Amino acid sequence: MISNIRFAAVNNTVMLKERRPSHYVTIFMRAELADPLKQEAQNLEPDKCDGWEWVEWPHIHQPIFEPLQILIDGGFKLDD
Repeated sequence: MISNIRFAAVNNTVMLKERRPSHYVTIFMRAELADPLKQEAQNLEPDKCDGWEWVEWPHIHQPIFEPLQILIDGGFKLDD
């Protein structure tokens, strides 16, 4: 369960070099765990997702979704 949900950022990404060129408008939201000591990430769509894990921001494993990389490259900080 999460609380304190709020807008974080938005970016507009045109990905022409992809196998299927695409355009994404990505809205990033922030939230806090309601009880950080008792909550674990859960993969509720194992047929679509290899898994979830907590990582330190901005040290995200590669490959990374291009809009997320743009957010990191732009200097987004979680403590803003």
